[in-house]
Amino acid sequence: MNQIMNKINNFVYFGVPTGEGSLGKNDGAKDAPSYLSKLFSVPIENFSLTKNDVEKQQSEIFLQATNIFESKINFTKNKAFFIGGTHDVTFSLFKAFKEKFPSAELLIFDAHVDSDEGLGVVSHEDFVKQLVKQKIVKPKEILIFGGQRIFHSERKFIKLKKIKVTKSTKILKEFLSKSKELYFSFDVDALDKKIMKATGYPENKGVNLVQVEKLLDLIFSSNKVKVFDFVELNPSLITKKEELLLKSILKPYF
Repeated sequence: MNQIMNKINNFVYFGVPTGEGSLGKNDGAKDAPSYLSKLFSVPIENFSLTKNDVEKQQSEIFLQATNIFESKINFTKNKAFFIGGTHDVTFSLFKAFKEKFPSAELLIFDAHVDSDEGLGVVSHEDFVKQLVKQKIVKPKEILIFGGQRIFHSERKFIKLKKIKVTKSTKILKEFLSKSKELYFSFDVDALDKKIMKATGYPENKGVNLVQVEKLLDLIFSSNKVKVFDFVELNPSLITKKEELLLKSILKPYF
């Protein structure tokens, strides 16, 4: 497929059209790549994935992402923008990026810390825990911005591994200043459910429109982000008001 780049941010766009890693809780996320492609009139190259096989999909995502990082992205000139899909896609996308850049760090915007007890396959509920357990990333290389809802088992894990979870802009700035190559993952449920309910687990006390635009500007102006993923959006639940919100937030990146 043809690739198209955002002239300001030099993004190359890819879709990861799967919702199966939500374990039936946000299947509609698979349609987000096509929805955002139409919304912003941007052609997106979609991954080829085997249906109904979450474990195989992770292998396929890893192999295709590895190929993208090796042959389709010149990181001195370009950045990769991946549109999920559910948040489990970040597991294999980041794994491939980490192999390309061993010093890479992971910044996550999320209402959750995705470190729950696993079910044998990587899912959107445990991908952070799996990245750490499989030693793909060190806990100190992760910052989760948000974390409005953290379950007991997750809290124990986060505390044990000393993974930073914050809502502090100061801590975010410190993380950005120390980073070299950065992978930034944006779960749409980081937005307060008063303005965004089109996802599997909308939560209270998330960021509002003004806050998210300032935070995104801060992150991208650091010039540390090499890969950006946007996940967990469920187009089947979107209202006109939420569509306008997405246009406002994402327009600078399309």
